[in-house]
Amino acid sequence: MLRLFLLPALLLLTATGAGAQNRVELDRRVADAKMDLLQKEAAVRQQELALRFPAYLRTSLYVDKRARGFVLETLRVRVDGREIIDRDYQLDEARALSDDAMQRVSRVALEPGEHDIVIEFSGRIMQARDAGRPVARQLSATFTKGSEALDVIIPVTDESSPVELRQIAYGGQADEDTGAITRVEAGSAEDPRLGHARYLNAVGRNFGALVELQQIDFGGGDAPLPESYRWLMAESYLAFGMLEPARRAFARLERVTPDRDRLVDGLLELASFEYQRGYLYEAVQRLRALRNDVQDRHLQRWQDLTSRVLLAQGRYSEAADVLRETADRSEHTPFMRYNLGIALLNSGDLAQGRSALDEISQRRPDDDAERALRDKANLTLGYHFLREQLGGTAKPVFERVRIDGPFSNRALLGMGWAELAPEGGRQDRQEVGDGGESDEFRDVASLGVLIRPGFFEADIYRRLANRPFRRSGIAEDEEESLLRALVVWNELVKRDPMDAAVQEAMLAIPYALDRLGDYEQALQRYQRAISVFEEARDRIDDGIESVEGALMLNTIVRRDADAQSGYNWRLLDLPDLPETYWLNRLLAEHRFQEQLKNYRDARLLAARISALRKNVGATFRAAANLPPPPQSVVVSRRASSLQRSDLPALRLERAERLTLQGSRSVPPVSQPAVPLREAGLPREFRGRREAYSAAVSELATAQDRFEQLAEQQSESVRELAISDLEDQRAVLEQYLLEARFAVARIYDRRLRDQTSAP
Repeated sequence: MLRLFLLPALLLLTATGAGAQNRVELDRRVADAKMDLLQKEAAVRQQELALRFPAYLRTSLYVDKRARGFVLETLRVRVDGREIIDRDYQLDEARALSDDAMQRVSRVALEPGEHDIVIEFSGRIMQARDAGRPVARQLSATFTKGSEALDVIIPVTDESSPVELRQIAYGGQADEDTGAITRVEAGSAEDPRLGHARYLNAVGRNFGALVELQQIDFGGGDAPLPESYRWLMAESYLAFGMLEPARRAFARLERVTPDRDRLVDGLLELASFEYQRGYLYEAVQRLRALRNDVQDRHLQRWQDLTSRVLLAQGRYSEAADVLRETADRSEHTPFMRYNLGIALLNSGDLAQGRSALDEISQRRPDDDAERALRDKANLTLGYHFLREQLGGTAKPVFERVRIDGPFSNRALLGMGWAELAPEGGRQDRQEVGDGGESDEFRDVASLGVLIRPGFFEADIYRRLANRPFRRSGIAEDEEESLLRALVVWNELVKRDPMDAAVQEAMLAIPYALDRLGDYEQALQRYQRAISVFEEARDRIDDGIESVEGALMLNTIVRRDADAQSGYNWRLLDLPDLPETYWLNRLLAEHRFQEQLKNYRDARLLAARISALRKNVGATFRAAANLPPPPQSVVVSRRASSLQRSDLPALRLERAERLTLQGSRSVPPVSQPAVPLREAGLPREFRGRREAYSAAVSELATAQDRFEQLAEQQSESVRELAISDLEDQRAVLEQYLLEARFAVARIYDRRLRDQTSAP
């Protein structure tokens, strides 16, 4: 009966076998579909932009927050007396306007010529000296719209600052200014489209950021892409969980970037993503290769991540070596110290491992996470001593756990078994590394206070709600141990009967009563346990049925339907469904969360494609109402600044020649007459509208692909959930089997006693 079903675990178990291989293959198919959609949507958006906002009309308005500590609250913009923007900012949106991020708040179609703009905004200063001070500003300006696309930058600051005008230059000619308009290189740090992509990433719209970046036209040629663009593209790929493109992007950056510090940051983030997705081998290889580039600022993060990946692979000794690589471990987080203790215990260094966990278990915590970690360390250490048959050492360790913490039930269960385990010898505490001061104390809300020695009085049966009974012929010390265990377990069974630790206690109590000779009350306790186990089994069956109906998945996705945060998305709000209670442990694991993210992404992108396809009619109507392009045949001062998709329709007239300003005049050369004949009509016309329609039509197959992937991913998630529920059901079946055998044994004993009675 001394079986410990609830030993705490540190490591995520990497799934093996056909199921894991299928999940890896499905993950790759989702990633390929994302890349395909990214390219197709960028093409659609480019065609849509050319139709709705051709270059000769296109005017983009960007908000650029230039004051540190300023939180934007409201923004209102009028152009030529017409209101363009009137919006309030949420706190997360206002905070996203930082670190060179800009928000494109609107695109408008303005004919060439002069235009007036009036801007009103308000917000608050959040810096310590002026915290809470309100700020309101009004700006006005007049600008000239030419034949090229124009970007209007609205400065948001607590000081006066003029409106800025920018245009995109191509072919490396971004150093010259044209009057009041600043020409910037496409894809450079000053390109406002990069600023908008940063904003989209900051608000969690990672796929939108990728589409924005994918649309940037660099004007052709062999010039290398700007490094600012490369960085943002790599970070956006990773933010949306597109592993292979992110790997390629960072590999290119490794070859060209001089910013090695930023590169280490990015590669650590990439390795973290590989770890979470279960690509443990790739993560270890990346981290090992990165070691020589890791400086002091990154060392702690590198040690933490590398040790966790090695622990997940079961390479405990190597994980301990990584965490002990430096002599000074004073900067290690409590979680790293906990992992060190686990690594040492599992690698056979029991004394050092016990000492490391003991230090964490007596540490004064700074927040709820560290309180939970301290409880987990005590629980882990306590069960370790139980496995080593050191019950006397385990008891005070279990007593440190909080009464109402997430590990209190399992600690109470362990305390009971510690009363029945051999006492063992006294254990010496050894220093681990630099040691450091441990703040030893007894929490007033710990289990040691709940089960205090004064409660083990003579009328212990009253506290157990048991009647006095005739003792069996067991040794006095065993009887005392059983009574002490009963006190602890009796406190435990007052808690949630659906909890696994409580259920094991429901078996442990009648076991102890049976050993003490109280057969009647043992029988009653077993029968009550059977009733609870059957109810729990029925509830698990309801959970399996609910999972099979995909109710949980659909509820989760519906609650977060518009999020595009990909890799950074987290499941924080659990639905109130039958399976949620039983799956809380699985829901927290990477293997479930990553599959859930893929399912969510597939659903999100299928819906995104549907919205794009429905937008065709509105785009055509908007394009039909645009004013015609200017009659001038001079299209640009520089041919190199022209994008093919932006070329206005040139109107040809007899006796006119097309010229480009700044071009050299060439004297006419006599040419021999060429006989011409009338050509037949083309089979089809491929104008801008037709190109847009063709690009949208290609999205149909992409939508079908994501809908199929969503269904396959849903099935994969359901398999994980059902497998976990069936494992829990199997434990309950084992409990039921033991309880029923025990009842049969008691009835058999009673029958033998009646038969042998005179």
